[in-house]
Amino acid sequence: MKFNVKIHATDAEIIGSIVSEENKCVDNAAFYIYRDGEYIDQQWYSEENSIKYAHHGIEGIYRIQGFVKDENGEIFQKLSGETPVFGDVISLSEFSEKVSKAQKPMPLHVSAGEYNFHCLYAPHPSSSIFVLLTAAVDRDKMPPPYFNRWGWKEQFPGKVFCISDPTLCLDPTISIGWYLGNQEHDATADMADLVKVLAGSVGVSEGNVITYGSSAGGFAAIMLGTYLDDAISVAINPQTDILKFSQQHVDKLLSTCFELTSFDERRFKERTNIAERLKIKSTRIILAQNVLDSHHWVNHYLPLAEQIDLPMAVSGFSKNKNYYSIIYRDSNGHAPETPEVFDELLGKIKSLLLKGV
Repeated sequence: MKFNVKIHATDAEIIGSIVSEENKCVDNAAFYIYRDGEYIDQQWYSEENSIKYAHHGIEGIYRIQGFVKDENGEIFQKLSGETPVFGDVISLSEFSEKVSKAQKPMPLHVSAGEYNFHCLYAPHPSSSIFVLLTAAVDRDKMPPPYFNRWGWKEQFPGKVFCISDPTLCLDPTISIGWYLGNQEHDATADMADLVKVLAGSVGVSEGNVITYGSSAGGFAAIMLGTYLDDAISVAINPQTDILKFSQQHVDKLLSTCFELTSFDERRFKERTNIAERLKIKSTRIILAQNVLDSHHWVNHYLPLAEQIDLPMAVSGFSKNKNYYSIIYRDSNGHAPETPEVFDELLGKIKSLLLKGV
């Protein structure tokens, strides 16, 4: 029997359900509940194909294991993904103490500058940190926080630090925030302070920090990298000039977060345009671009490539060797990187870390 186990957390409960992939009725199901990898409760076989568990605000990363017994008595089982429950907001000093002692993945809710950041951290013996950032989200499916690629954490050869975009908490109708924050306070700058504290607490140099994201998360990855000392920024099909993205999303951000009806590009260009930011502070960049993502290829990659001397249509280094492009073709268009591109990205990251260029 093919089925999926879904899980999400509310302020009070962990909610899980079993959904058949074959449109079959699931009428004999059981559940185990785990927190931080340890069994904590169960619901025995019944006609219920869902479960609700009161977590009482106990911080941790929760999973549900679902069991289905078919008409022949054969038992099938499957694990859900992970969902975090966050505790109280902690200071940067408390954050530093927690991550320095971490031995397993943990959720963290940290105050840094003007923003509270929801984060997930997974320790690793490597001397590198992968900071994973969030792209656009579907607000109808679930509320924030949002974490992209956390399910890939075992595939990254280093410590993993996922950070949800606090801009998405400023208004319930925003679906993309680019980690801009608001008019007065740049959330990316505050996020950089958070990453610097993490790196210092776990003994990693900023040159071994890899900021990583796609689309809006790719934009944020490059911007974040410019606040760190010699970091590597990986961006997949990113927006490079926010004002060239969907007018609907830009207008929503301006009106709700910046409280503007029109945009003074000169005032905010270093926060909204990667090429302008790179004139002030650079970062090592690996930019993966799908040529079949036509909007981002024409409006975002090609203008940036021209300005920073990247090859226009093939993979390769810029003239100053600080930037590298991976050009590929994927019929899915504006989508996350393919497995092949992911492997190529990891190979290039390893090469840059070893060479120290």
